Amino acid sequence: MASIQEGELMKENDVPEITINHAILHILDFTTRLNVLSQQELNLNDDQIYGYVFQHIFRTINDTRLSDGVFEADSDLLHAIRDYRSGKTGFIDLSDGIAQRFIDIFTEHPDLQAFDLLIADYSIDLRPCCAILVLENTQAWSHQVDSSTGILINELVTHHAVLPSPTRKIKTYALIDLSSEAVHFTDEMKTQVDQKPKILKQVLGCTEGKSSEEVIRILKNIAVEVAEEHDEDPAAVLSAVKTTLRKNAEETESFSPKDIAEDFYKETPVLQEAFRKKLEETPLPATVSLPVQTAVRVAGKQKIKTDTGIEISVPAELFSDTDSIEFTKEPNGTTTITIKGIHKISTRS
Repeated sequence: MASIQEGELMKENDVPEITINHAILHILDFTTRLNVLSQQELNLNDDQIYGYVFQHIFRTINDTRLSDGVFEADSDLLHAIRDYRSGKTGFIDLSDGIAQRFIDIFTEHPDLQAFDLLIADYSIDLRPCCAILVLENTQAWSHQVDSSTGILINELVTHHAVLPSPTRKIKTYALIDLSSEAVHFTDEMKTQVDQKPKILKQVLGCTEGKSSEEVIRILKNIAVEVAEEHDEDPAAVLSAVKTTLRKNAEETESFSPKDIAEDFYKETPVLQEAFRKKLEETPLPATVSLPVQTAVRVAGKQKIKTDTGIEISVPAELFSDTDSIEFTKEPNGTTTITIKGIHKISTRS
């Protein structure tokens, strides 16, 4: 089987072991109603094909948009997965069934746009998984040489079925752990009539929880609300929440929203109680997945924009270091930001 060097994307120690076992591509064009289900798997011995599938799956790792789902007991896909795992059906049979579910749902959403369906059987750190990737068709420009008149003419032409490049994030996909039957998905498919039809959720036949991205956004909003209600600086409070999330991720790859309140407001019981009350009013999962690589990306820097038009970006951990940056409330109600300990200033054009 072909291999790929992932070291260029992440440090070697951070890269999980991913192996693509099977992959297939189905074409679902609901505009022309010409759906073509492949009768043969993709050739994974081709390095370029293997690399394309690998990179799209690799880019799903630590995606904060993913929601946790639980298969409904009567989910057709759940039963199809169990048949596949037990050896009753093959990979192509499984992929055909998934594609057919999309085709069936098309009757409810006739304005669904064309897309290709990339389905893969893969393992990550030896855990067997299945990926359902929706590759939305996009329009791209290219050139064409016309010599029919006897002279060479270079023309611009459009292609209407261009697939997303391996470096581009896919908007809609599902990852299924074939052993535990856990499902994670992000569903951003849209139609002209319904901006959030939840088509992938219907295909999966599962429930949908809040993504870590949603939970973190809610925590940030609550932190800002609590800060403003108690005359604290929102930027400093928000940065402290980010730092707490990052430190927590260094010890474990999940966190409890309630524990974040406990850790963050240790020195300020009044703020801790206000934060906890707002959390109780907001339905959130007991635990949220947040690997350290994701936490670093989410909590790495805090951007500040003032009403005077000044914008600065500060490493989140420095907000609690008064030797580096300090926020002072002035008697006239304005805020002064003092940046300390600077040895060199450089500019960027």
